[in-house]
Amino acid sequence: MRQTVPKLFTAKHVTMRKLSKKVTKLVFFDLWETLVNEPLTSEASWEPFAKAYPDKISWPNIHTLIAEIAQRKDQSTEKSTKEILANFGVTDDLLVAEIGKRWEYSCDQVALFSETIEALLGLRKAGFKLGLITNTSRYGWEATDKRCLLSNHFDYLALSFALGYVKPEPEIFDFIDRTSGFSGGEIVMVGDSYKNDFKAPRGRGWGSILLDRFNANKYPEAKPVIQSLLQLQDTLL
Repeated sequence: MRQTVPKLFTAKHVTMRKLSKKVTKLVFFDLWETLVNEPLTSEASWEPFAKAYPDKISWPNIHTLIAEIAQRKDQSTEKSTKEILANFGVTDDLLVAEIGKRWEYSCDQVALFSETIEALLGLRKAGFKLGLITNTSRYGWEATDKRCLLSNHFDYLALSFALGYVKPEPEIFDFIDRTSGFSGGEIVMVGDSYKNDFKAPRGRGWGSILLDRFNANKYPEAKPVIQSLLQLQDTLL
């Protein structure tokens, strides 16, 4: 297993790196529902809030606040939970503790999709550099990496909590263009979100491949589309 440490992109520390001219593509992956299953950070984790304050709960707002607070700030689950509840006018330390415990438990149950490692190893053997761009909290990433050992497979990590940007904001893609040694069509993004992983990278001049595991065909205009990560080599080469 590779022991090299991937480059962690942060807004405060940037090191330029020139890559070999032999490398023709840098392949970036989404994390949740692309490489691993997504933790149940909404209904399951926030059920205590829904029961205690049924008049205040708003699931769309919960999802938005998770992205705006937990995935954008480098801080603990407890602090993020407190900030999210404060947006609903709720201050309750017992509730914060219960939600935090559930939230972290759900992250601890994350599992790789069956073909993930085989696909990553195959791309590495084919000569591609690999990267990860994910909207995630610090705990979500650390728990996932501890369980799945994903960072060993990547040359670059772009973690939203460390950068302060979340997909599909253009800054996260611009930052990688400035710091990775690649740009535009030399970079391909792979993920399950049409908005975040397909359309947004295309808008920055990158290539993109949509992962549609269940062949739902919700976005017929999206091409190319794959149903398994094992199809990537044939799509890229």
